[in-house]
Amino acid sequence: MNSGLGQRIKEVRGSTHQGDFGAQFGVNVNTIGRYESEASSPKADFLLALCRHYNISPTWLLLGQGPREYDPTHIYIPEPEEGLRLAAPTADPDDYDLVPLVDAHLSAGDGAFVLSEQTTAYYAFRLAWVRSVAASARSLVLLHVSGDSMQPTIKHGDTVMIDTARRQLLDGCIFAIRIDHTILVKRLSFRPGGRIRVVSDNRDCEPYEIAADELHILGQVIWHCRVLVNEPPPATADVQPARIRPAHPRPDPKEPPPTT
Repeated sequence: MNSGLGQRIKEVRGSTHQGDFGAQFGVNVNTIGRYESEASSPKADFLLALCRHYNISPTWLLLGQGPREYDPTHIYIPEPEEGLRLAAPTADPDDYDLVPLVDAHLSAGDGAFVLSEQTTAYYAFRLAWVRSVAASARSLVLLHVSGDSMQPTIKHGDTVMIDTARRQLLDGCIFAIRIDHTILVKRLSFRPGGRIRVVSDNRDCEPYEIAADELHILGQVIWHCRVLVNEPPPATADVQPARIRPAHPRPDPKEPPPTT
């Protein structure tokens, strides 16, 4: 049966009165009615309790796909055309800030000259998140990183977000810095005599010191991300439900216990 979530909840309830059914989960009869009519969305803890109590597959309950009964030895993978669409609310542009991706590469290795500061794209971040990490989206910029001296923290090809308003050196934090005509991303720490220790997270790279007036802090690295695949999936794929063998299968009550 591949109908709505409310209908599947009703199917699980069966002939049980809505009040009695809801009482098992601390939910009143009116709420169960709204869930079944899809006038309101069920809470996650109710859905989880429902699955556990009736041994229901979450995939079946949420998506209407796969077997209804939960089987710990079975992983259901939807066919490509079925998709994984739970809900698709319309995004409100006012809920997002746009952060520019600049066509410049930060070197996390030997150093690379800045080729351009042209904005190539804008990426949307939730306004609430931006406000939790920065005073304003206007101070944020995204850049790609080249080199491996900051791995495993930041790897070659990663994208970093730099808050250009954060230029005060904080000991042990990662910053985008400029030394002469080279932009680097490094971890900085204070040293006596007005010097700064420039540290790479890669242990194969030796740290070094530089006078504070020879280093210009462009901003603090406050976020980074990486792409884990380098190519799209095949155009067609034969996707079948996966079967796994449990580490300790349940004994069949019809079979005699093993002897030792």
